Amino acid sequence: LFNERTGTASGTMLGLQGATMQVTAAVFLFGSMAYLSPKLTLFCLFILVVLSWPLRKFDKKIAHAGTEVSKEWTDISSNLVLGIKNLLLLQIYGTRKLEFDKTLNGLKRHNHHYYTYFKYAGIKFAVPQVLGVILICLITWIVHQTQILSTANLITYFYLFVRFVQMFSDLSKTSSTLLVNWPQLVELMEW
Repeated sequence: LFNERTGTASGTMLGLQGATMQVTAAVFLFGSMAYLSPKLTLFCLFILVVLSWPLRKFDKKIAHAGTEVSKEWTDISSNLVLGIKNLLLLQIYGTRKLEFDKTLNGLKRHNHHYYTYFKYAGIKFAVPQVLGVILICLITWIVHQTQILSTANLITYFYLFVRFVQMFSDLSKTSSTLLVNWPQLVELMEW
């Protein structure tokens, strides 16, 4: 149990390090995009924020799944330890099957919460990339209509924008991992 907590906590700390690097890279990419075309960059940022706002709902579901995964794992571990320590008593009272079923149901709930986490984390990771493609089409149309960037600068802007959306998507994935592992880090710090 302690080993799992320390492993998860180290993963959380690596996630914090990754998030710091991703935010730093995103800031520099945003600055480069703003240098090329401030109005277009603000427009793109506004559209990204508006379109990604629904992702906050996924954060709540991911955080809930993370809390439940931690809770279920603690319950399963306790049941297993108590079952092993009291195996003779369980056989005498004939409750061994009941305890086995209780632990098996805990494992099923644990798996359900992990599947919930992966489902929402996968959607949350993919949405910024899809939005990025839609925004590239929109940027192309706007630049074609207004001629605010030359073709060479538009290609540079696309590269920067794609990298920016990729950082945003990676940060979204990292935040999902942090949300699911955070309760175990907090529990480790309480020890």
